[in-house]
Amino acid sequence: HYVTVRLELMVSEEGIESEEAKQGLKEGLEFAKNMRMLKAGQRWRQAYRLAPLSLSLNYNLGLSAEFFGRFKEALAVYEKAGTVNKGSNRLITSSIKRVSILMKENRRLDMQMRNR
Repeated sequence: HYVTVRLELMVSEEGIESEEAKQGLKEGLEFAKNMRMLKAGQRWRQAYRLAPLSLSLNYNLGLSAEFFGRFKEALAVYEKAGTVNKGSNRLITSSIKRVSILMKENRRLDMQMRNR
C-alpha cells in the first residue's frame, strides 16, 4: 500500500550569520519547491559548511537524504538537528519517528525477500 506524506521544509535563518549561508538556504528552498532535491541538497550542504549550527540546514539536509531513501543518513542528520535545537521540535521529532519506522519496515522487507 502507498502512504502519502507531506514533508515540511524549515526556512528559519536562525543560527546562520553568513550571508552566503543564508543565500544557500534560500536557494536550496527554491530548488526543493521545484522538486529539484539533488540541487537543493547540494546548496544546503554548501551552506551547512558555513553554518553547522543552523537547525534549518541540518533538518533540510536530513529531509534531502530521506527523499533519496538514504534513511540511515537521514536519521543521523535528524538526530544531530535535535542536538542543535535548544528544545523540542515537532518536525524533528516526527522525522526521527518516521525514518525509524521506514528503516524497520525496510529491514523486515529485506528479510522477507531473503527468505523466499
